[in-house]
Amino acid sequence: MGILAGAGALPGEAARRIAESGTSPFIVGFEGLTDSRQSSGLHWTRLGQLRALVRDLEEARVERLLVLGKFPRTLLRQDEAKQALVLDPDEDGLALLRTIGSRDDDGLLAVVGSWLEDRGFVVCRQDELLTGMLAEAAVLGRHAPHAARGADLALGCRAVRAVGRAGIGQAVAVKDGCVIAVEAVEGTDAMIARAGRLAGPGLAIVKATRPGQDRRFDLPTIGPATIEAMVAARADGLLVEARSTLIVDRESTLEAADRAGIAIEGRRLDEATA
Repeated sequence: MGILAGAGALPGEAARRIAESGTSPFIVGFEGLTDSRQSSGLHWTRLGQLRALVRDLEEARVERLLVLGKFPRTLLRQDEAKQALVLDPDEDGLALLRTIGSRDDDGLLAVVGSWLEDRGFVVCRQDELLTGMLAEAAVLGRHAPHAARGADLALGCRAVRAVGRAGIGQAVAVKDGCVIAVEAVEGTDAMIARAGRLAGPGLAIVKATRPGQDRRFDLPTIGPATIEAMVAARADGLLVEARSTLIVDRESTLEAADRAGIAIEGRRLDEATA
């Protein structure tokens, strides 16, 4: 088992869970992107050096792969000096970039996944290998959503589906019957901060998969940083799609939400929108 580790805390927790199940994963970190504190024994490479990546995976006898963490679309903007230091494509990498028609998350990652599978690797679904990290359909902490929030949450579910269908993002912020903010390339935490500045306290956040999303990549993820962002924005409700949203450091996430009075609930999105 190999893990291609993007940004954030998800790759580290997933690696620990896989190791606890009896498989020691080969973890590839990307310079300038992967947090070295997330796991020991990272094998480092440059993002875009595809020939070297395949060679290293083959030498480690990797057969199955998980692609975890964030690989921001802004990495494709070579005009930014900081990003150019992260993305360093070889000839195969450049050729692959030229084939990408859609630069939303699904378009980019699907091309990479197909390229890896053409070379004999099995790219696994996140929801099948990380079932223990998925949010269930239930109230997840001590606090249940306020009954008066039903209309806002239903609006948020419809809006997040529309946003996802357009390939824009996986989360929205709602308040008093209005969509306050939509997640785009900045990510959920930055969207929450923006919504707090626009609308003040009392926000609800809805996070879900894109319709038809490739579940090998980029499942919605929440964790302690999500709760920190909500506390700062004075948001008090979080609805996530059950069986499709990963929770990083579940115990700390729910404890922080309980302390802050934030309600977290997992729901099947078809039920929530109804």
